[in-house]
Amino acid sequence: MKAAARCGPRHVKMATMHNNLMTGSPTADANRSTAAPGAAWSDLRKRLLTITVGLPLVMLIVFAGGLPMLIGVLVVAVLVAAEIARMIEPDTPANLWLAVPAAALALLAIAGEQLLLFLPAAALILVPGAVRALRAPARRWQHFSDYTLHLLAGTLYAAVPLGMLVLIREHSGVAWTVFLLFTTWSTDSWALIGGRLWGRHKLAPTISPGKTTEGALVGYVAGVVMALIIMLAAQLPGGVALPAAVLLPALVIAGDLVESWMKRYFAVKDSGSLLPGHGGFFDRADGLILATPVLFFLLMRGIMI
Repeated sequence: MKAAARCGPRHVKMATMHNNLMTGSPTADANRSTAAPGAAWSDLRKRLLTITVGLPLVMLIVFAGGLPMLIGVLVVAVLVAAEIARMIEPDTPANLWLAVPAAALALLAIAGEQLLLFLPAAALILVPGAVRALRAPARRWQHFSDYTLHLLAGTLYAAVPLGMLVLIREHSGVAWTVFLLFTTWSTDSWALIGGRLWGRHKLAPTISPGKTTEGALVGYVAGVVMALIIMLAAQLPGGVALPAAVLLPALVIAGDLVESWMKRYFAVKDSGSLLPGHGGFFDRADGLILATPVLFFLLMRGIMI
């Protein structure tokens, strides 16, 4: 206890992060899993209301493409990066001023195919982090790795896949973008519905007590079905669409688990609260973050991007 006290509250929090992973202490996911049925479906109604408002706007941006698509995805990327920065170190608002421009530069490095922009993006986080670490009274490398490297990794995790989403829209067209988005949304939504209707067995209790195997299976099947429907309706080539239909729903579920793992690791209840019924933008984009790069590389292999 004396050592922890000397390290200060930030290092105490880092110890809590690792303890949470080992002990499986309850978080927001556990609270959702034990909520009364009425409360759960009330949350679902909020989700549907947000979708009703947000879906037309997203589709308008996707069909417009070009600058509106770039700006829309850029806004999402910086909001996700800001939420991750807040998860990593809630008591340091200055991190937001580092993560937001760094995420914007990283996304533009991918979307604009200007990879040199990664250098200033990394410098925006690494240089101030190194200065902070040098000023720390002890455990400088631990301070640097616990906060600065996590912040850089989280920023790139948010920005790089979403930059690939812009490339998919610009080089492969509306149909592939809709294929990706609706497969992701279908998987995510039906996993929630399936879990609340039929969920009995925990999918990953030490990471996310609220998620069930039954919900994941329902979500996976719904994602595959949605992908096949769009493939047939848009006449997308099966050489890319069929493996994508098999892989993307699994990656969406995995992305949701990664976000839950991050919340548990950083000992936070929620990543954000900007979207009623959904939480934050990270909650909405977590599956897309893992699914997008796979579709991007499948399209590259098929020479469609």
